[in-house]
Amino acid sequence: MGRNGPRETRTNSDSGSQPPAGALAAEREARAAAERAAERLERLQAVTEQLLAAGSARDIAHVIVTEGAAALGASAAVVATLAEDGRHLEVIGSAGHPRVLLAEGQRIRLDSATPLAEAARTMQPVWVNSCEERATRFPSLATEAAAELYQSWAAVPLMIGSRAIGAFGLSFTAPGVLGPTEKR
Repeated sequence: MGRNGPRETRTNSDSGSQPPAGALAAEREARAAAERAAERLERLQAVTEQLLAAGSARDIAHVIVTEGAAALGASAAVVATLAEDGRHLEVIGSAGHPRVLLAEGQRIRLDSATPLAEAARTMQPVWVNSCEERATRFPSLATEAAAELYQSWAAVPLMIGSRAIGAFGLSFTAPGVLGPTEKR
């Protein structure tokens, strides 16, 4: 008690003040990111179920390029496996790419300057966030029609143990689509 009666203590909720607008925006963005992650997990679970039911490498490739691309928001996808000669990748599944660019059975030299070949050769993911980056890193691809269709690309190696057996490639119509969360 104070000299003149009980002392009043005010809290933020008593005074009607609200959290700063920046905090609300950050909370909304965090909630949206969590919802996107949950949706991706749900879609990837569906992919896993379909993979378990697949009977052949081509069936698996079909599931990966159609469902995997959809789960990651890609416009096109490709799966290529190491050919018997060990010097080429052979496309065993493709979805969303014009046939003139990428068709099943097409062979890609493992030593070529392409995202798929680099991912398989180095056993590391390859991220290409813009047409400019693609032209710089992969100049032989800069004149392809794909440069007009897509704005960013990703390629990840397909591994068994410590050995690359191929690569999975994604093409996006927007630049820099994959953020740090998706790249993990």
